[in-house]
Amino acid sequence: MGPFVPPEPPLRGERITLRSFDRFTEVHRDAIASSMSDIDLASWLVHPSGDPTADAQALLDEGADGWRQGTLATFGIISPARLDAAISAAITRDPEVAELAVWVHRDLRREGIATEALNIVVPWCFSSGIERVWIEIDPDNEPSHALARSMGFVREGVLRAHCRDRRTNKRHDCVVYTLLPTET
Repeated sequence: MGPFVPPEPPLRGERITLRSFDRFTEVHRDAIASSMSDIDLASWLVHPSGDPTADAQALLDEGADGWRQGTLATFGIISPARLDAAISAAITRDPEVAELAVWVHRDLRREGIATEALNIVVPWCFSSGIERVWIEIDPDNEPSHALARSMGFVREGVLRAHCRDRRTNKRHDCVVYTLLPTET
């Protein structure tokens, strides 16, 4: 059992509210399904089926399972028509270390949503007993590098051929950034 427990009430920032994936319903699934055409969101799935409704349900099921195990905290921002953003913190080996992932709908990028979501989730992770958070960024994704640096994440280096692109099944490098509680 990991340290993550769905927060009640949902996590709130100035402009956004992050709801845990274990609390979403069939209506939310349909909104998420409408966003599954974004290849970046589809890459969150281990085995995308190509059926937006089934893939949205798989994403929700994985999130709910992670919450039950306390090892995957997945939050979303859903408008009536779509998933606007998602952020997750995943524990894979060390129960005090979490990998972060953020996705924002292409129509809402560069509006500060990812920054606000990270500003909410990172302190929540640390208050849950996490001692180190990290993110992997594609070497060519300069906006994500800029976001990590602006939030105080420290670039640790490049993991060569570490990541597998689920869209192409090809391995690629990724850059690792970390943040410790003492650096916030």
